[in-house]
Amino acid sequence: MKLLGWDERRGIMVLLPEDVDDLWALYMVVEPGDLVRARTTREKKAEALRSKRGKRVLTKLGIEVEKKAFDALMKRLRLLGVIREAPEDFEDDIGKHHTISLRPGTPVEVQKGRWARFQKEIISRACSGKPKPLLVLCLDDEDYCVALVGMREVEILSEGRNTASGRKPPSSKEEALKPFMREALQALRRAWEAERKPIAIIGPTLERNLLSKLLREEDPELARDLVALRTVSTGGLPGVYEALRAGVLAKALSRARITHEAAVVKELLNRLGKNDERVAYGLEDVRMACSLGAVEILLISDVLLREAGEEERVGLEELMMEVEAKGGRVMIVSSGHEAGRNLLSLGGIAALLRFPLGGSFPPQAP
Repeated sequence: MKLLGWDERRGIMVLLPEDVDDLWALYMVVEPGDLVRARTTREKKAEALRSKRGKRVLTKLGIEVEKKAFDALMKRLRLLGVIREAPEDFEDDIGKHHTISLRPGTPVEVQKGRWARFQKEIISRACSGKPKPLLVLCLDDEDYCVALVGMREVEILSEGRNTASGRKPPSSKEEALKPFMREALQALRRAWEAERKPIAIIGPTLERNLLSKLLREEDPELARDLVALRTVSTGGLPGVYEALRAGVLAKALSRARITHEAAVVKELLNRLGKNDERVAYGLEDVRMACSLGAVEILLISDVLLREAGEEERVGLEELMMEVEAKGGRVMIVSSGHEAGRNLLSLGGIAALLRFPLGGSFPPQAP
């Protein structure tokens, strides 16, 4: 989220949501009665005798919010309300209902009579810096993978296999690997030209170092965007996931969302593996933990939110709000990477707890 403007006297905050979590932050702070202004489309009535049908045109409206709906998988926040402000062409529509659909990249003004402290804190957290995604090249002597590791997804851009693997090297392993290394380097160059993102090279030490050396010798321009060299045990896509699980890309990605999700889900699985009672999964157990104020981090799958029926979705949203109100954090986990799929295997909802639920009460201060 970017804060584009703040008029404290009038209670107006101008925001630019950048991802689905930013839309959730807006969902948390926008309330019935708020005035929300944004660019939207609305049908303009056809002039008499010219056409029987109107057409939708882009305009900016201000609505007094009555209802809201958050859709994590479609990356959309819908705000339904009564039009209170409109340009001259739509003055006749003032007082009628309209729905503004907000997506990442849509600037929005939110005006309140009073901004509560917790609402400002939610926006402040959402506006904390987010890093650029990385182009990650992971290779060993058999496979390579070039992937765009973003805030929430791992997108495979290209993969290749060393068809000469296993043959007797002509002189040294370094010379034998050079054709394969150049193939991987060309794939990285194509990806970089399309994406223009910082680069990380990962893999077993030997292959990783050989590739970085070749990169600096043969493509100095590309080498200038190299920000990280990290060691993993294998190449290809499995090495990318290994790096995320082990946190070896954490510094390069800084607070990239996907790394954070992988780390939190890994902690969840570790606690389950150790029979640590500071974990809950499944809707009923998580709801009980929340009622006791035990939830430190609520993990919920975007798929679960998307596929829930109306009554179930409202219940999930109330649970998320209750967690926030009791000082916990909500993390909407993408199903587009390994950590998200692991969460789905647990039912799509789980929580890391501040204390075990065995005694049903938080620990008392000494």
